[in-house]
Amino acid sequence: MKNFYIYVFLLMNSYLLLAQTPEERAVITSSYDLNKSKEVMQYLKAENAEREIRIQNYLNTLTKDELAKINLEGLRDITENGQPLFYVSHNLGSARTIRSDRLNTGGSLGLDLNGQNMIAGVWEAENGYPLSTHLDLAGRITVIDGGSNVNFHATHVTGTIISSGGSIPINLGRGIAFEATVLAANSANDTQEMLTQATMGLLVSNHSYGFGAENIPVERFGAYGSDAFNVDLITNTNPYYVPVVSAGNDRDGFSQYNPSKGGYDLLTGQSVAKNAITSAAVGQVLNYTGPSSVVMSSFSNWGPTDDGRIKPDISSKGVGVMSTSNESDTGYGNSSGTSMSAPATTGLLLLLQQHYNNVNSQYMLAATAKGLLLHTADEAGFYPGPDYSFGWGLANGEKAVSTITNNLDSSYIEETSISNAEVKTLDVRALGSEPLMVSISWTDPQGEVASGNIDDSTPNLVNDLDVKLTKNGTDYFPWKLNAANPSSAATRNTTNDVDNFEKIEIDSPNANDVYSMSISHKGTLSGDSQNYSLIITGGVLSGLSVEDYVAGKVEIYPNPNNGSFNIRFNNNSNDDVLVDIYDLSGRVVYKRSFVNESGEFNRTVNLQNVASGVYVATISKGGNISSHKIIIE
Repeated sequence: MKNFYIYVFLLMNSYLLLAQTPEERAVITSSYDLNKSKEVMQYLKAENAEREIRIQNYLNTLTKDELAKINLEGLRDITENGQPLFYVSHNLGSARTIRSDRLNTGGSLGLDLNGQNMIAGVWEAENGYPLSTHLDLAGRITVIDGGSNVNFHATHVTGTIISSGGSIPINLGRGIAFEATVLAANSANDTQEMLTQATMGLLVSNHSYGFGAENIPVERFGAYGSDAFNVDLITNTNPYYVPVVSAGNDRDGFSQYNPSKGGYDLLTGQSVAKNAITSAAVGQVLNYTGPSSVVMSSFSNWGPTDDGRIKPDISSKGVGVMSTSNESDTGYGNSSGTSMSAPATTGLLLLLQQHYNNVNSQYMLAATAKGLLLHTADEAGFYPGPDYSFGWGLANGEKAVSTITNNLDSSYIEETSISNAEVKTLDVRALGSEPLMVSISWTDPQGEVASGNIDDSTPNLVNDLDVKLTKNGTDYFPWKLNAANPSSAATRNTTNDVDNFEKIEIDSPNANDVYSMSISHKGTLSGDSQNYSLIITGGVLSGLSVEDYVAGKVEIYPNPNNGSFNIRFNNNSNDDVLVDIYDLSGRVVYKRSFVNESGEFNRTVNLQNVASGVYVATISKGGNISSHKIIIE
């Protein structure tokens, strides 16, 4: 604890030397309630002090020989029954598996996403730190808590995120975001340090550790404990920040730890948090052709949580991962575990945030980043939809980035809010060329800490939002799993009252089918309103002509532009053409009716005194309406 205040002072002065400009961080934190953060910090300090007292009281009961057998660095807490709980540590293959290599310089998408100017936090168990002199990490690691105990696990995890891969042939050990930087710390004061970094604008952190199952009482598996509560408290206070947590590696010993569940119900600690992203470990996937391409590891822990939430959230490669080693300044080694899948997920989130900022000149809320990752995941498992082993499936960086790129063209991303008693409605028209998928995601307030009862199914959800599609009197609901029968297929025949990510899929919609979407909530919202993120793929907002939309008959050029551009299309109508242009808040910035003649329409639009950014033009012609994204630089 005595080092905590020292590192905060040093960090405030060194942080500016890293990535993400002060201006960008100021935008991220401008909506944060710093007084609330101070209150949360006081709570976390008190909670940590109580934990240290429990640990010290336990240690005082041990003999000298018993003390010598205790892993003091990994000792995290003492249970109500006097049992010690320990934190234990839980890569070109990783990139290819989640398709992040297609985002890098030279990748198939033509982008340049290598993690430039991005920062990841890396917390590690057992007082571990990465080898900062490793040639493929050097100059890009800042230790924020004064520690120096270098070990293999921390070096390997950090390399999976940021290694340049230069020390071995053909970049076999290159990290997912190989030009990013890392803030490194151990887990001793992780929650306080996470809060400090989040209030300074940190977007993503990695936590490849958790409770070892050996001493976990059965009632703690799947339970919403204080560790999950603290994560949700921190993230709810700082809504741009999301931690990535490893699911744990105990399933191959489930008969010893939780024998009545058949390998299910093994998640503990931070992995149960609502707002964290819990990462499962699968084998390498070089060519995804369907769910059978994704093979679950033998060790990765499965859900559910006690209240039936879909956990883990996502899957990434965690078997036979090549990454940096602490054996030498050029060393590499192979390792397996959910500790290896979590940093792959972390690195991908850095690339998604980088791309979103490149396109929109701002970063995503954590709910948007998490929602995008889950919305675009590739199907995995025996049944359609999510499950308690793979979560929402295999992370797909290519699909996630394309959803950002095509926002307002063939996808839709919106960050908005809902108030008490409000019901939002919107019509969505299916493209017909792919499944129609609609999802909502939100950072939920912290719930009630579990009472200690085994498998308490009381929902931990505080603000229960709902999304529903309706067509011709038929309602379409989100996916939901059944904790009482965890191996069964997910259903979609009722509202979801446990998850803070909900996704509806219409498998084979017809082109031009219109669905009425409603977003509502149950009960009274804590705080009187709730921010949420809406993502749509395979559909467009009502009023758009799908034929024009898909075929691209309307041409906007140049785009991007400086405020002056042309609208061109061929038509066989003499109807006037109405052009309305809106900013992303819905404010009209341009409105004009053009006289039209049959043949080619080609008119110039000049926007005066309009700020740089993304705008939407709706073009009405001959009874058809199309919508187009315009980027003004």
